[in-house]
Amino acid sequence: MYDTALVTLKERLSSQAALVVPRGSAAGAEKSHEELVNWAEEALYRRAMASLAQDNIDRGADELAVYIRVMDNVTPATFRVFRRLRANRLHMQLERQSIGADSSAATQAKERVMASHRRQMALLKATYAFPRANEAHAEVLAEVDGAARDWELVRAFSRVESLRLLEVLYEAVFLTFNSPQVLRHLVHVLVRFGDYHEARLAFVTYRELVERQLERVKKALGSGSKIDSGLESVNNILRTVVVGARLFLVHLDSAHDCLSVVHFANDLIDDVEARDPDHQIIPPVPETIRAQVALWKGAAHGRLAQRSREPSNRADHHCAALQLLRQAAELNPQLYEAHYFLALELALGTRDIAAATAAAKQAAALDATRLDAWHLLVLLSTARKDYAKALQICEVAMRQSVWWPAYNESQPDANKSEESVAHSHTLHDKDAKAPMGSVDAGMDFFGLAMTHMAIEGRHHGFDTSLDAQPRLFALYASVFGSVVAAGDESDDVASAMEAAGISIGLLAVGDLRTGHHTHPSHL
Repeated sequence: MYDTALVTLKERLSSQAALVVPRGSAAGAEKSHEELVNWAEEALYRRAMASLAQDNIDRGADELAVYIRVMDNVTPATFRVFRRLRANRLHMQLERQSIGADSSAATQAKERVMASHRRQMALLKATYAFPRANEAHAEVLAEVDGAARDWELVRAFSRVESLRLLEVLYEAVFLTFNSPQVLRHLVHVLVRFGDYHEARLAFVTYRELVERQLERVKKALGSGSKIDSGLESVNNILRTVVVGARLFLVHLDSAHDCLSVVHFANDLIDDVEARDPDHQIIPPVPETIRAQVALWKGAAHGRLAQRSREPSNRADHHCAALQLLRQAAELNPQLYEAHYFLALELALGTRDIAAATAAAKQAAALDATRLDAWHLLVLLSTARKDYAKALQICEVAMRQSVWWPAYNESQPDANKSEESVAHSHTLHDKDAKAPMGSVDAGMDFFGLAMTHMAIEGRHHGFDTSLDAQPRLFALYASVFGSVVAAGDESDDVASAMEAAGISIGLLAVGDLRTGHHTHPSHL
């Protein structure tokens, strides 16, 4: 019916036909004013809804996509904005259901999913203004959660894709006021992007906001009343605190700030359990979160033990580190970092080579693609002067990395001339832009390759280690070439957004028209 109506309308009138229908007519309510109705828009929308009502999901989703695409080019740009919000939200739900756990479907839908969330945020900006006091704008917060969840679903983890999620999150800041929910997602995405300074600022602000909210939670627990649904959950707070602890210790090299964060987490866990021991209001904290809190507290004590100049302080930090890291491994035996940092502390703090080797082997068994545990095993073998074993571990470990094929292909052949070897390295450097693995994984691989060369020099003579240097130079160009070319501001989100043509605060519904999409693919 709707298909016939659309064809007839386009043939006799136009695709943008409008008709004035008196509400006081027999078909409408008895009101004196009139309503402008766009029948093309109405038919497109009702056709999709009718298909969905008849459980024809695939056809309804396609028709809904047609409606959304047509309305992106409508004039005025804000026409039927509330209906378009509902339609786009429904289409994203259908897209999410169709993807499911299918990785190939997720890859194919990645661009559509990111464009849908950009559209949703533009429509929300046309609908909502900056919130008044006690206004939460739940629709905006639901979109923020949905965007973060869908980026995970389609595995949109590249720098360009992270920028597009940051655009949605920063636009949400203009429609919310001091929302911990938005800041929580900002912390996660900024850490993934690599702008650790901005991530630190977002985390500090997040912590201040949740500390204010926790006062309301404590009052609710004291009175036995329910907690407001708009507040951050305790488990979400603890998960974000774990991310902040790792940020301070691993990326910002600040063990004291890491300890401050985990002390806050421990105090929160103890306070909540003391006020709600039966977990009638707040669900219990999972063992996985407790393990991560213990892990980063122990790792921070281990870092302080390595740097302390006072023997008594060093011993106290070392004992605390061993106790907490063992506790983390017991709470979650599958936690890679717990076994790795335990091995590191045993090696550096007590020089217990046998125990450190056992812990490092357990970490490598949990995740063979992460090279830091393998690298520690190599160094532990050299501590025993077992250079043959160290070389063997090196070769096994390097084959686990996604960077191994590129490194192995650049190995010179004894039958090749020097000119052909140099030519092969040149080709390898040109192809270095091809995606082989993350820069962080490449740095770990490069460090292990350097160690392999040094051990070969010690075990077989330095003439042998010189043979590996051409491959190391080629590997260096592959790993660090893009970093050097990007300059000092490569990890600065503001500079990256400017280079991509993304201007926060200027996203409008009119930008959704054909030809006005932002595609920062040149980064």
